Amino acid sequence: MWNFLKSAVLAVSTLTILSANADIPVPAGCFARDNKCSNWSVVKIDNQKYVNVRLFVQVDAEEYEDVNELIDRYMDFDNWKSYVADTANIQIHHSQKINPTATDGTHSHYIHYTMKAPVVRWQVVREVAKYSPIDPMAGADVAYKFMNLKGYWEVEGQPPLRDSEGVRYFGGEIHAKNNHQDGYHLVYLNAFIQPSMRGVNRIAAPAITRALNDMVVGLIGQQ
Repeated sequence: MWNFLKSAVLAVSTLTILSANADIPVPAGCFARDNKCSNWSVVKIDNQKYVNVRLFVQVDAEEYEDVNELIDRYMDFDNWKSYVADTANIQIHHSQKINPTATDGTHSHYIHYTMKAPVVRWQVVREVAKYSPIDPMAGADVAYKFMNLKGYWEVEGQPPLRDSEGVRYFGGEIHAKNNHQDGYHLVYLNAFIQPSMRGVNRIAAPAITRALNDMVVGLIGQQ
């Protein structure tokens, strides 16, 4: 049984990330050789620097009737460990939903994982994140925003957690579109990350991108 022992507040104000009037910005040639592509950059927002990772994945429409079914799998937090097994860049040790889904569709999620990282080889991350439905981008059909939370947390079988470990900020949006191309759905993740160690954004960005690739591809069943 989990106990929320202190009122949680958002780590930072929700970033204004995407325009609901914009199409999903799939890069030219993204799917020429594979069913996915990604890129990263270091961006500055309100005097804070973030690693911005953008990931695009095509999903065979025969595997999911529509993207709501696909997103339901993504939000199946209790099974993240099995979904993201045997990957090279991230190892999920524990993942679970920590309260009932709210009436507005918001989910809360505890996760403990390690990811490959420069210098330290493996970076331990523990956090509680909130996922909330939002209006999707133009042409997309379902979308959620997510971000880690501040607070004091006790999750059964896990060490107590204050705020987050291994990362200062992790937030962004995920958008999914039915039949982006004939026979394929589209998933777009736009994430903003601040590593716990300051001044390492450019060094850490490639490793963060590889870990997110492995995680998202596993969560939507494309390994």
